[in-house]
Amino acid sequence: MNSIVSIFFRTTDVVGADNIPVNGPVIFTGNHSNQFVDGINVLCHARHKVGFLIAQKSWDSPVVGDFAKMAGCIPVQRPQDAAKKGTGEAIFDGTCTLKGEGTVFTKEVKEGDKVRVRGADLQLKVVAVVSDTELTLADLKKGEALPSVGKSAFDVLERVDQAEVFTKVFDFLKDGASLGIFPEGGSHDRTELLPLKPGVAIIAMGALERHGISVPIVPVGLNYFEGHKFRGRCVVEFGPPITISGEVSAAYKEDKRKGCNMLLEQIEEGIKSCLCLAPTYEELELLYMTRRLYCRDRKLKAADKQDLNRRFAHWYNFMYKPMLEKGEVPPQLEIISSRIRAYRDSLSLLGLRDYQVRHLDAQPWGKIMMTICHMVFVMMLAAMPGLLLNAPVGLYARMVTDKHQVEALAKSNVKLKATDVRLSKMITTCIAGVPVLWLSYAIIIFCFGYKMKEVALFLFCCPFFSYLGVLAAEAGMVDLKDLKPLLLRLMVNREEMMKLMKERQELQKMVRATVKKYGPDMGEVYFGRNISWANLAQVTRSLFDQI
Repeated sequence: MNSIVSIFFRTTDVVGADNIPVNGPVIFTGNHSNQFVDGINVLCHARHKVGFLIAQKSWDSPVVGDFAKMAGCIPVQRPQDAAKKGTGEAIFDGTCTLKGEGTVFTKEVKEGDKVRVRGADLQLKVVAVVSDTELTLADLKKGEALPSVGKSAFDVLERVDQAEVFTKVFDFLKDGASLGIFPEGGSHDRTELLPLKPGVAIIAMGALERHGISVPIVPVGLNYFEGHKFRGRCVVEFGPPITISGEVSAAYKEDKRKGCNMLLEQIEEGIKSCLCLAPTYEELELLYMTRRLYCRDRKLKAADKQDLNRRFAHWYNFMYKPMLEKGEVPPQLEIISSRIRAYRDSLSLLGLRDYQVRHLDAQPWGKIMMTICHMVFVMMLAAMPGLLLNAPVGLYARMVTDKHQVEALAKSNVKLKATDVRLSKMITTCIAGVPVLWLSYAIIIFCFGYKMKEVALFLFCCPFFSYLGVLAAEAGMVDLKDLKPLLLRLMVNREEMMKLMKERQELQKMVRATVKKYGPDMGEVYFGRNISWANLAQVTRSLFDQI
């Protein structure tokens, strides 16, 4: 598993590893934004042997299913994997009574099943089947509203009895093993969490009720930067463990659903405390840009970057957005927001990164020659192993991945572009394809009269030279990126480059001045050094509930 991470990710930073309990059992639960890669990253850094709950269809698939069996995962049949199209149309009017036109509810729906609007993710539990044209739905938890979309096609999700799975999981925890679960229910490529499924809370409360084990729940934040691409970056953050409090335990004894919902809210806030969340990718990108401008090119550790990203995200979500929605944004904030967007667009047009702008005034000739020489050298190193050992499978994996992404997007109700499935498909394709390619070369070599020892030596050397090709090609691409500002310095009008540098310097000053002006209004988020983000989120949520 560690080999897979080192090959497919440029860097993987771990934050908060000290929060992981030394001894099991432990439940690891996190966001699910990179399909099977999420589980691999948790397995590699959790310091425990973790058995994940995995969808039955993934358990039955080649490669992924084989790895899941070796890792001791537990298969789960998900209702959404067997969803059926309902006959006729249902009228979703925001009430617990669901009327139908041309429907046959008595034949297609049973008590305990769920229905959902076609194209939506929210699943609505059926309390009673009144007739062929009427169902009674269960209320959602506090703060959530039943969909009111009028007449719509709908899906029926049959009730799945998970009693056997829960029994297996309880025994699994009783034996001291650690469990991994992604409570969003499925992978997605959104910038915010999907509503959490209650399974993780039911498991934790059930283990306490059945075996008297209070299992700590460790929230995990999987933060990816170009994580769907080959050689992207990842930050794995483990938050403080969540334990079942006396208040939650008492509520569970009184009302199991209430107790599980209370624990689920704590888990949700714990996961959010390990992430930097924003409504859209554009807003998240602007938050990262603002953080970089604020830091003035200082090198930060991964933990400090995450902390600063969350401070900016907290200010944006709880201070700037309310002002924006009310149309009360101060002129100063409107100006700096528009200038940061314009600066980002300028960088995108020129193909530059923010950190490269400060090099635009460098004397280029010596630097250009050194960079070109280094790039040519590493590319020569990468050429032979890259073209022979990596490129054929890489090109095939890209084609397979593109096709799989289109199929995944067509089947999903929640994915935006289905980029979350790309890297997982690329990995599984390469795991199967690379050995086949190498064995094919070995057979060809043997057929040309080479001895078996020489063929065995070739196969032994293949992994080493293949990985060397990856590293050398990556170093060459870094040099190519570093050449951009130097070449732009020669090709583009000097005054234009100087304007861009000056704009960056002015934005750095404006961002710091804005933080100094509005930061104190955030209280602990501005002044505090070590912030408990989960506790802060709970306090903020309770204040908004009162409003």
